[in-house]
Amino acid sequence: MNPLDQLKDIHLPPEVGMWLPAYGWWILTVLVLSLFVASLIWLRNRYKVRLAKRQALVELSAINRDEDNWPQQLNRLLKRVAITYFPHTAIATLHDKAWAEFLAEQLPTKKRPAFLQEFLLLQGGLYRNNPDKLADFAQSTQQIGLWIKHAIPPKPIRAKGTSPTPVENAHGKGSEYV
Repeated sequence: MNPLDQLKDIHLPPEVGMWLPAYGWWILTVLVLSLFVASLIWLRNRYKVRLAKRQALVELSAINRDEDNWPQQLNRLLKRVAITYFPHTAIATLHDKAWAEFLAEQLPTKKRPAFLQEFLLLQGGLYRNNPDKLADFAQSTQQIGLWIKHAIPPKPIRAKGTSPTPVENAHGKGSEYV
């Protein structure tokens, strides 16, 4: 008798399948999906926050010098944009010098004097028959565009060692910081 005849056939282990992956792959998948969803949410929120800014720039380009009330249109545009990003109660009551100073405070320090000078001229022509004598349309629209581009959405202002305080905007959302 041959001892090799007593050997049994080789038993192969079961094939390794693609499913279920190891725990590390599950963790990696969850992290990647979480990052993807967080990025989408961040992009959507950024789009929403900057929507009023984009619309204001389009409206600014539609204001025409030939209209007699172009200073009022520019001022109204600034009020609407400011009310969108800042508390309604703080903006609605501002006028004249206080309104101009509020707008200038939102700009970077280097851009404030030029804006303030041009905006005060614009305010002087708000209720005149011929506003072109006081304010220059091109300069005014340039400074208003500069304000829209640089002042909104407002940057968080933090005192040293404190966290920003949320402020409700005109839509009742506490997403902006002042």
